[in-house]
Amino acid sequence: MAVLVANGLTSEYRQEVANYSRARILGEEAVGALLYVPMLGALIVVVLGLVPDQEPALYFTAVGLGLFLAAVGLLLMVFSQRRPKTASDQAALPTAGGSSG
Repeated sequence: MAVLVANGLTSEYRQEVANYSRARILGEEAVGALLYVPMLGALIVVVLGLVPDQEPALYFTAVGLGLFLAAVGLLLMVFSQRRPKTASDQAALPTAGGSSG
């Protein structure tokens, strides 16, 4: 979670998100809510002790959803990184070994 917050504070991320449509942002938030709400709900039920016989299953569900959210966050962060730009001028590229003479 801290990595996502730190990534969100970068100027590159802000510029990228500025190009997103409102529908895309709402869609991403809706999918996130579909995962966060059950995870937090299961943890709240465990902490309050409302169904003691189901606590292991609820805790397992919350941990599983948390791991899934972390994996999706990592995947999105990896694929959101830009590829390095290639030099358009072939003469600017360094030569690799060999003799020129």
